[in-house]
Amino acid sequence: MVAIIKGTGDREFFTHLPSFILRPMFKLAMGRQLGEDDGPSLQTLVPTMRFDVRLIKEMAGRLESFRAVRTETLLLGGSKSAVYLGAAVDALGAVLPKCQRIEFPGLGHIAADNHGEPRRVAGELRRYFY
Repeated sequence: MVAIIKGTGDREFFTHLPSFILRPMFKLAMGRQLGEDDGPSLQTLVPTMRFDVRLIKEMAGRLESFRAVRTETLLLGGSKSAVYLGAAVDALGAVLPKCQRIEFPGLGHIAADNHGEPRRVAGELRRYFY
């Protein structure tokens, strides 16, 4: 989990902490989360994150292929997300013919997480879909 957090380039405070501090923090968080009932645990999610990296590699150089997408698309991003994520959303916004872009000031990549600000994200999703 520490490698994933460090690798995202997110601009949240904790991503800049040294690994020797983050390791026990995540171990504690993962242990405490086992009894919670608010979605998949970190222990369940961490092994799946390698697929995110694989998909990013597979899609390299294929931005123009999204020009053919004719479906209305909503692009969400946070001002505190990693620079490369914002750049990717900007690039997609320039290529997708029918898209709407929303950026959440002060939020990072995990804003929709139950410990982030899911109500702000849900509010925008409701406006878009209803």
